[in-house]
Amino acid sequence: MNEEVIRAQGGKIIVLADDLAEIIVSEGVEVSAAMVDNCERILRERFHCPCRVLISRQHSYHYTFEAQQRLADLQCVHSVAILSNSPSGEITARIVRLFPGKGSWKVNFFADRKSALAWLEERKASQQE
Repeated sequence: MNEEVIRAQGGKIIVLADDLAEIIVSEGVEVSAAMVDNCERILRERFHCPCRVLISRQHSYHYTFEAQQRLADLQCVHSVAILSNSPSGEITARIVRLFPGKGSWKVNFFADRKSALAWLEERKASQQE
């Protein structure tokens, strides 16, 4: 199966299903508020919202303070699985999730892709109930 890849500022978004996106940020990127806004626009335009998101932390990158605040306000997201290949990547993701915001999405952290995708499927089932 050919997955659709959407090039986004600072990385890419892979379409895994009509309501499931995989986000990969490029190496060394500083994620800005504008990048978060662009990502949210893509999610709203391309996916059935609220959608599920797999964030694959394959690279080292960081967020501006404003980007962290914007992430906390994403309302088009139902659940987020963060796949991290390093403890520092998971720590960064956990810190970002601590920001209070309007977004009510569920988040969980994983060391392997299969578990992350299984959890997102469970979240889809609970969303439909």
